[in-house]
Amino acid sequence: CGDRLGLLPWVFQGGPTTAPEETPRNMMSSPPCSAVALSMLAVVLLVVRGEASDNCLTEAQDIGSGGPSSVYMTCLKTNCFDLTGAEVAAAVPDNADVQAQQALITCSNLITLGGASCDEVISGLNIMGLAVGGFFPVDMQEFFVKDGCPKSCDNCGVAATPAPTPTPSQTP
Repeated sequence: CGDRLGLLPWVFQGGPTTAPEETPRNMMSSPPCSAVALSMLAVVLLVVRGEASDNCLTEAQDIGSGGPSSVYMTCLKTNCFDLTGAEVAAAVPDNADVQAQQALITCSNLITLGGASCDEVISGLNIMGLAVGGFFPVDMQEFFVKDGCPKSCDNCGVAATPAPTPTPSQTP
């Protein structure tokens, strides 16, 4: 079949090996090859997408086993990741609503579609008349949206600590 479509250089080498005007390509000229190439491209995109998600899944699973939400929120913030539906589902494995709707639980949906503010407390989240704050673990509800969505809310980094109080200088 070969690389009649010219997709392999784009996918594996970062760009075409020949100038686009050199040889026009017709994807319909070789249907079996085009199907193979498109399938390969889809697999590559799924692998890349899979690597970019659920980065704090282990910490979220610990919440589902009774661990504190603060460890998960710290993972998100220090690594500059937004929460994912799979992570929230792992944190509340017994909540059937979360399990069924985990594909919709994203920071983009909460902020853009749901109109949540980054400074809003998770427990108060109300999207299109539906109180969604209760879908999150109880101790996670005390955090702000910006803590669960540090990348979207531009809130990445380590937790802020108060500046030390200067000690008074002694004069002789």
